[in-house]
Amino acid sequence: MSTLKKPINNILEHLQERTKELNCLYNIEELLNNPDIRIDDIMRGVIDAIISGWQYPTVCQVKIEYEDAIFQSSSFRETPWKQEANILNQDKIVGKINVCYTEKMPTAEEGPFLKEERKLLNTIATRIGNFVTYQQLKYSRQEWETSTQKLLQQDENKWKIILEILSNTDKNLYQSISRKMLNYLCWSGIKEAELLLKEFGLSYKSDDEELSFDPNIPRQKEVLANFSKISEAAFSIAAKHLNEKEILTCIQNWIKDDKSSALVT
Repeated sequence: MSTLKKPINNILEHLQERTKELNCLYNIEELLNNPDIRIDDIMRGVIDAIISGWQYPTVCQVKIEYEDAIFQSSSFRETPWKQEANILNQDKIVGKINVCYTEKMPTAEEGPFLKEERKLLNTIATRIGNFVTYQQLKYSRQEWETSTQKLLQQDENKWKIILEILSNTDKNLYQSISRKMLNYLCWSGIKEAELLLKEFGLSYKSDDEELSFDPNIPRQKEVLANFSKISEAAFSIAAKHLNEKEILTCIQNWIKDDKSSALVT
């Protein structure tokens, strides 16, 4: 009779632990799905959820590091009995979750921690990372929409506003458009543009392709270092010789042509 009771007790304990883990994950998902919640409140809620979800909550303490901020349970202290998981934002480590036991507990699969707790901790770290990434993308999109709205309200110098936005949000596309503009000016026979090319040791093709320079030669680093000067000079020349509409049309067409552009996405 006692031998039968022991396996049943083990099954019940196992089910209780899985229930705690599911409740932990459910509570965290509820936090992350709240659009109005602050990041501070999320981290504190995650700490509470982890403590209640681990096998020994009475001796469990949690610390979350995120960028320059640290969130931790009231009596947190580092101990030898700990497990950690990194928080990633687009493959970059932006934080870490540290779970500690303040006392030595029975040995399990990972020190005193269960293998299911390792999986759960990794899942929590991944969900926080995804949340952070989503929030940043959401903010970037709002910034872009705000900037676009301002652009639509402007009557003059729209192309200057577009270039300013590009220089802050998509440097590669900004450089590509600057090269195309300088190439376009040379193709149009504007001497100032040709002199600018010679000054920086660049060349151009007559079929409106981008400026050509070999990325394997040492001069490339020098060219990139001076590219902001090249861009400013190129569009300064364009403003002298082209009208507002022509410059704007060129920039809009080159943005559309750039299949890898973040703006297209």
